[in-house]
Amino acid sequence: LLSLFINLFFVAFFIGKRIYYAEKPATFAFVQSNSQFVEQTNYYTIYKSTANIVMLGNSLTYRMHWDELLQRKDVINRGVGADVTDGFSQRLNFVFNCNPKICFIEGGINDIAFGIPNNTIMTNFQHIVGEIRAKGIIPVLTAVSYVTDFSNNQKQINDSVTALNARLIDFARIQNIELINLNPMISKNNLMKPEYAEVDGLHYKSSVYLIWADEIRKVLSKHGI
Repeated sequence: LLSLFINLFFVAFFIGKRIYYAEKPATFAFVQSNSQFVEQTNYYTIYKSTANIVMLGNSLTYRMHWDELLQRKDVINRGVGADVTDGFSQRLNFVFNCNPKICFIEGGINDIAFGIPNNTIMTNFQHIVGEIRAKGIIPVLTAVSYVTDFSNNQKQINDSVTALNARLIDFARIQNIELINLNPMISKNNLMKPEYAEVDGLHYKSSVYLIWADEIRKVLSKHGI
């Protein structure tokens, strides 16, 4: 576990219809020590825009100009590099003050890289979804993408991704939540295809964002947004 944390620490930094209320777990100290979290949430305090769509996630979300990709003016990016799902929970107010109709949630790979147990990650997702639904916002989950073959730990990471995704998919089914899963399109044999991965084996090349955008548009069309 320690070697997994060390190997991926720097990568991660560059990286019924009932409402479910989950008990909030204890805050992880490293959320507040993430300089990108501190910097970006400070910026978020001065933003006053509202929009129909909010993108909530880690660096995979943060890296993209979603308004340009989706060719829409009603989308706001609330991604933070190196963030984990507990960090999402801590900054949900920056989603709510955008008054969105829908929130796309992408995360989990940094949690796995930092050795956070899947049980805790799921508790965080359940809390996030419950809070978002309580505000009348539509939550949309995103399955965790596999990493490509870039280190001795990629099998351990991807085994955790497989296990977490099984739980996310089941949770989405039970809660009647939309879930976007890019893995069937960008992965093979539980590895991200090299042609879709940046050199770090974790982040997406531009071609993945085109696929992701198409899946987002399908969800938006379904909900008339």
